[in-house]
Amino acid sequence: MSSTFFGAFLIRESPCWLFGRGRRHDAIENLCWVRQLSKTDVYIVEEIARIDQAFEEQAAWMVFTSLGNTGSLNQMMSGIFGVVEIVVRFCWLLFLIDPLGRLKLLIAGSIGGSVCMWVTGAYIKIKDPDYALFDKNEP
Repeated sequence: MSSTFFGAFLIRESPCWLFGRGRRHDAIENLCWVRQLSKTDVYIVEEIARIDQAFEEQAAWMVFTSLGNTGSLNQMMSGIFGVVEIVVRFCWLLFLIDPLGRLKLLIAGSIGGSVCMWVTGAYIKIKDPDYALFDKNEP
């Protein structure tokens, strides 16, 4: 236990955490140290690109904003989305994987994802988010 406590002071910050805080230079240095590769190595360049892309795509609020929701409704929907995601993952891991098997859950998850995409597409078609975001004065 004491070695973990003292070791925590010696460990470097996560490159993803540093990227998220805007400390790109430190993040690249730590990534190179963890991988024991140079900054110009193809693997490092590709991993940096993946981290950048993940930060561009990660926030749920961006999804809700693109659907035409703004302000506190957007924050509430993002929070609900996060809570539901955590609860579903917890139930999935603890109660479903062993009894049902991975193949059945893969199929069920694919069907569920497809249904969600269809519902989102229908919502976009009905609500017309371009109108909701930009033409608020028109009927």
